[in-house]
Amino acid sequence: MVKKIIIRDKEIPVPVPIRNVQEAVAWISSTFMEEGSVITKVTLDGVDLAFGDEKLEKGVLLSEKSILRFQIDNPRELSIKTLDVIRDLSVGMNDTIKNLAVKGWELPSNKDFFYEVRLVLDDVNLALHMIEHVNGLVDYTHVDAAPVNGTYRLLIRVREKLLQAYARNDGKECASLLLNRLEPLLKELGNESENLQIRIFSTGVEDAESLVMGF
Repeated sequence: MVKKIIIRDKEIPVPVPIRNVQEAVAWISSTFMEEGSVITKVTLDGVDLAFGDEKLEKGVLLSEKSILRFQIDNPRELSIKTLDVIRDLSVGMNDTIKNLAVKGWELPSNKDFFYEVRLVLDDVNLALHMIEHVNGLVDYTHVDAAPVNGTYRLLIRVREKLLQAYARNDGKECASLLLNRLEPLLKELGNESENLQIRIFSTGVEDAESLVMGF
Protein backbone atom coordinates (compact mmCIF):
# COMPACT_ATOMS: atom_id res chain seq x y z
CA MET A 1 0.00 0.00 0.00
CA VAL A 2 1.35 3.41 -0.94
CA LYS A 3 2.39 5.63 1.97
CA LYS A 4 3.51 8.77 0.18
CA ILE A 5 1.47 10.88 -2.23
CA ILE A 6 2.64 14.34 -3.33
CA ILE A 7 0.22 16.94 -4.65
CA ARG A 8 1.67 20.17 -6.05
CA ASP A 9 4.99 19.38 -4.33
CA LYS A 10 3.32 18.93 -0.95
CA GLU A 11 3.42 15.52 0.73
CA ILE A 12 0.01 14.20 1.76
CA PRO A 13 -0.39 11.49 4.43
CA VAL A 14 -2.34 8.46 3.21
CA PRO A 15 -4.66 7.16 5.96
CA VAL A 16 -6.53 4.71 3.70
CA PRO A 17 -5.35 1.56 1.90
CA ILE A 18 -4.52 2.35 -1.73
CA ARG A 19 -3.40 -0.52 -3.94
CA ASN A 20 -3.09 1.07 -7.38
CA VAL A 21 -3.15 4.38 -9.24
CA GLN A 22 -6.87 4.17 -9.99
CA GLU A 23 -7.68 3.96 -6.29
CA ALA A 24 -5.30 6.85 -5.61
CA VAL A 25 -7.05 8.98 -8.25
CA ALA A 26 -10.47 8.19 -6.77
CA TRP A 27 -9.32 9.09 -3.24
CA ILE A 28 -7.63 12.32 -4.30
CA SER A 29 -10.61 13.36 -6.43
CA SER A 30 -13.02 12.95 -3.55
CA THR A 31 -10.76 14.41 -0.84
CA PHE A 32 -8.59 17.19 -2.24
CA MET A 33 -9.98 18.46 -5.55
CA GLU A 34 -12.12 21.58 -5.80
CA GLU A 35 -14.93 21.94 -8.30
CA GLY A 36 -13.55 22.51 -11.78
CA SER A 37 -10.06 21.16 -11.00
CA VAL A 38 -8.54 18.36 -13.04
CA ILE A 39 -5.57 16.01 -12.64
CA THR A 40 -3.17 16.94 -15.44
CA LYS A 41 -0.15 14.76 -14.61
CA VAL A 42 0.62 11.60 -12.65
CA THR A 43 4.16 10.47 -11.87
CA LEU A 44 5.12 7.19 -10.19
CA ASP A 45 8.66 6.96 -8.82
CA GLY A 46 9.81 9.70 -11.19
CA VAL A 47 8.19 8.24 -14.32
CA ASP A 48 5.21 9.95 -16.00
CA LEU A 49 2.22 7.65 -16.35
CA ALA A 50 -0.27 7.50 -19.21
CA PHE A 51 -3.02 8.94 -17.04
CA GLY A 52 -6.42 7.61 -18.07
CA ASP A 53 -5.13 4.19 -19.15
CA GLU A 54 -7.37 1.95 -17.03
CA LYS A 55 -5.21 -1.17 -17.50
CA LEU A 56 -2.11 0.71 -16.39
CA GLU A 57 -3.84 2.38 -13.46
CA LYS A 58 -5.20 -0.91 -12.16
CA GLY A 59 -2.26 -3.08 -13.18
CA VAL A 60 0.58 -1.25 -11.44
CA LEU A 61 0.49 -2.30 -7.80
CA LEU A 62 1.82 0.22 -5.30
CA SER A 63 4.12 -0.58 -2.40
CA GLU A 64 5.08 1.29 0.76
CA LYS A 65 8.13 2.62 -1.08
CA SER A 66 6.12 3.95 -4.03
CA ILE A 67 6.01 7.72 -4.49
CA LEU A 68 3.03 9.10 -6.41
CA ARG A 69 3.02 12.71 -7.59
CA PHE A 70 -0.12 14.42 -8.86
CA GLN A 71 -0.39 17.73 -10.66
CA ILE A 72 -3.83 19.25 -10.12
CA ASP A 73 -4.86 22.31 -12.10
CA ASN A 74 -7.95 24.36 -12.68
CA PRO A 75 -8.86 25.00 -16.35
CA ARG A 76 -9.71 28.59 -15.47
CA GLU A 77 -6.29 29.20 -13.91
CA LEU A 78 -4.48 27.36 -16.70
CA SER A 79 -6.22 29.32 -19.45
CA ILE A 80 -5.42 32.63 -17.75
CA LYS A 81 -1.74 31.67 -17.34
CA THR A 82 -1.51 30.46 -20.94
CA LEU A 83 -3.04 33.68 -22.25
CA ASP A 84 -0.42 35.55 -20.22
CA VAL A 85 2.28 33.65 -22.07
CA ILE A 86 0.66 34.34 -25.46
CA ARG A 87 0.39 38.06 -24.72
CA ASP A 88 3.99 38.33 -23.48
CA LEU A 89 5.24 36.35 -26.48
CA SER A 90 3.36 38.62 -28.88
CA VAL A 91 4.81 41.75 -27.28
CA GLY A 92 8.32 40.31 -27.25
CA MET A 93 8.16 39.36 -30.93
CA ASN A 94 6.86 42.77 -31.93
CA ASP A 95 9.77 44.43 -30.14
CA THR A 96 12.20 42.82 -32.59
CA ILE A 97 10.25 42.67 -35.86
CA LYS A 98 10.71 46.28 -37.02
CA ASN A 99 14.49 46.17 -36.67
CA LEU A 100 14.57 42.76 -38.31
CA ALA A 101 12.47 44.00 -41.24
CA VAL A 102 14.86 46.92 -41.79
CA LYS A 103 17.75 44.46 -41.82
CA GLY A 104 15.94 42.41 -44.45
CA TRP A 105 15.52 45.41 -46.75
CA GLU A 106 19.10 46.57 -46.34
CA LEU A 107 20.77 43.14 -46.32
CA PRO A 108 18.35 40.80 -48.13
CA SER A 109 20.93 38.00 -48.48
CA ASN A 110 22.47 38.26 -45.02
CA LYS A 111 22.72 34.87 -43.25
CA ASP A 112 22.15 36.45 -39.84
CA PHE A 113 18.88 37.91 -41.09
CA PHE A 114 17.56 34.52 -42.19
CA TYR A 115 18.69 32.96 -38.92
CA GLU A 116 16.60 35.55 -37.05
CA VAL A 117 13.64 34.94 -39.39
CA ARG A 118 13.87 31.27 -38.44
CA LEU A 119 13.70 32.25 -34.77
CA VAL A 120 10.60 34.34 -35.47
CA LEU A 121 8.99 31.39 -37.21
CA ASP A 122 9.75 29.22 -34.19
CA ASP A 123 8.06 31.81 -31.96
CA VAL A 124 5.03 31.92 -34.25
CA ASN A 125 4.78 28.13 -34.00
CA LEU A 126 4.95 28.43 -30.23
CA ALA A 127 2.17 31.05 -30.20
CA LEU A 128 -0.01 28.82 -32.37
CA HIS A 129 0.62 25.87 -30.07
CA MET A 130 -0.32 27.96 -27.03
CA ILE A 131 -3.58 29.07 -28.68
CA GLU A 132 -4.38 25.41 -29.37
CA HIS A 133 -3.69 24.72 -25.70
CA VAL A 134 -6.16 27.44 -24.68
CA ASN A 135 -8.74 25.92 -27.03
CA GLY A 136 -8.42 22.70 -25.07
CA LEU A 137 -9.33 24.60 -21.91
CA VAL A 138 -12.08 26.95 -23.08
CA ASP A 139 -15.11 26.55 -25.29
CA TYR A 140 -13.51 27.63 -28.57
CA THR A 141 -16.96 28.05 -30.16
CA HIS A 142 -17.87 30.72 -27.59
CA VAL A 143 -18.23 34.23 -29.02
CA ASP A 144 -15.56 35.60 -26.65
CA ALA A 145 -12.95 33.15 -28.00
CA ALA A 146 -13.67 34.03 -31.65
CA PRO A 147 -11.21 36.97 -31.99
CA VAL A 148 -8.25 34.93 -30.75
CA ASN A 149 -9.16 32.04 -33.03
CA GLY A 150 -9.63 34.36 -35.98
CA THR A 151 -6.13 35.70 -35.40
CA TYR A 152 -4.90 32.10 -35.09
CA ARG A 153 -6.15 31.28 -38.60
CA LEU A 154 -4.58 34.42 -40.07
CA LEU A 155 -1.28 33.64 -38.34
CA ILE A 156 -1.22 30.23 -40.01
CA ARG A 157 -1.56 31.88 -43.42
CA VAL A 158 1.17 34.43 -42.74
CA ARG A 159 3.43 31.71 -41.36
CA GLU A 160 3.07 29.71 -44.58
CA LYS A 161 3.89 32.73 -46.74
CA LEU A 162 6.87 33.57 -44.54
CA LEU A 163 8.09 29.98 -44.75
CA GLN A 164 7.90 30.12 -48.54
CA ALA A 165 9.84 33.38 -48.70
CA TYR A 166 12.37 31.97 -46.23
CA ALA A 167 12.82 28.85 -48.37
CA ARG A 168 13.50 31.06 -51.42
CA ASN A 169 15.99 33.20 -49.46
CA ASP A 170 13.86 36.19 -50.44
CA GLY A 171 14.93 38.69 -47.82
CA LYS A 172 12.79 41.57 -49.05
CA GLU A 173 9.65 39.46 -49.15
CA CYS A 174 10.40 38.20 -45.64
CA ALA A 175 10.86 41.80 -44.49
CA SER A 176 7.57 42.86 -46.09
CA LEU A 177 5.65 39.99 -44.48
CA LEU A 178 7.21 40.68 -41.08
CA LEU A 179 6.34 44.36 -41.11
CA ASN A 180 3.05 44.50 -43.00
CA ARG A 181 1.41 41.20 -42.09
CA LEU A 182 2.93 39.67 -38.97
CA GLU A 183 3.40 42.76 -36.82
CA PRO A 184 -0.27 43.90 -36.99
CA LEU A 185 -1.45 40.35 -36.27
CA LEU A 186 0.79 40.07 -33.22
CA LYS A 187 -0.56 43.36 -31.87
CA GLU A 188 -4.09 42.08 -32.39
CA LEU A 189 -3.23 38.75 -30.75
CA GLY A 190 -1.80 40.52 -27.71
CA ASN A 191 -4.90 42.69 -27.33
CA GLU A 192 -7.39 39.88 -27.90
CA SER A 193 -5.55 37.56 -25.53
CA GLU A 194 -5.89 40.17 -22.81
CA ASN A 195 -9.58 40.67 -23.62
CA LEU A 196 -10.24 36.93 -23.41
CA GLN A 197 -8.33 36.80 -20.15
CA ILE A 198 -10.55 39.52 -18.68
CA ARG A 199 -13.64 37.64 -19.86
CA ILE A 200 -12.44 34.44 -18.18
CA PHE A 201 -11.78 36.37 -14.96
CA SER A 202 -15.39 37.49 -14.95
CA THR A 203 -16.91 34.12 -15.90
CA GLY A 204 -18.67 32.41 -13.03
CA VAL A 205 -20.38 29.11 -12.40
CA GLU A 206 -23.74 30.84 -12.66
CA ASP A 207 -23.25 31.46 -16.41
CA ALA A 208 -25.66 29.37 -18.44
CA GLU A 209 -23.07 28.93 -21.19
CA SER A 210 -19.76 28.75 -19.37
CA LEU A 211 -16.74 29.93 -21.32
CA VAL A 212 -14.28 27.76 -19.43
CA MET A 213 -14.61 24.00 -19.79
CA GLY A 214 -15.64 22.36 -16.55
CA PHE A 215 -15.91 25.66 -14.69
